[in-house]
Amino acid sequence: IETATVRESTTNETTAAIRLQWWRDSLEDIYSGSPGDSLKQPVLAMIYVLLHRHYLPKELFMDILDARDEDLVGSMETMEDLLRYSDMTQGRLIELALHTLTIHASDFPNASKAALHAGRFLGLTTMIRATPFLAARNQTYVPKKMLEQIGYSSEDFYASLLSGKTPDLMKNCIREMVAVAREELDQARQLHSNVTRDTSLMLLSVVPALHYIERLQASDYELCSPDVMQLTGFGPLKLRLQLKWCAWRGKY
Repeated sequence: IETATVRESTTNETTAAIRLQWWRDSLEDIYSGSPGDSLKQPVLAMIYVLLHRHYLPKELFMDILDARDEDLVGSMETMEDLLRYSDMTQGRLIELALHTLTIHASDFPNASKAALHAGRFLGLTTMIRATPFLAARNQTYVPKKMLEQIGYSSEDFYASLLSGKTPDLMKNCIREMVAVAREELDQARQLHSNVTRDTSLMLLSVVPALHYIERLQASDYELCSPDVMQLTGFGPLKLRLQLKWCAWRGKY
């Protein structure tokens, strides 16, 4: 969250780039064993503590920062760019979490594959969900190639969403993104029998994301529907029961 909001919390690209570089330098200091003033930052202080308990590859953190750098450049060109971005953000976060679990070396490859696909699902779902809010800031994660195929410019896209209605052509883009996201979730779930229970429980974060996707599909991909846009968290009874059921079964 600290790095994900850099673009929104700074006034220009240069300031954002400087802040991201500060995170890189601070992580380098922590991994070198000379954290200095970096420990005054609560997140970095916790990372420092975790490094004394678990093996957390530095390159995973750096990949996340590289992805945030791409955020400063502009929108994504293709679906492949979105998947790669999801790998470098949600995927890396889940893989870092994997390193805090006790997993036998022989089980780690399957756990890592499941984390990869779950991360892609979470990443795509997060970007879809953010679409109406980003449009208000003239930003979007919907690939440019998709918009070009339906004859939309970025400006047309922003204006349409700000009107409070998702045009049918635009729904086709969202429908395609949802289809790719669900395919990634299916691939993650196919690996369920090959991962440990602890890994399955860690991947339960896909359940609330799927809850959103199901609401979006039920509304015929209307991004601006109040039922879709509401921040439900873990509040709805159906979602809470579903989480408990999945946790009891050890399935994500």
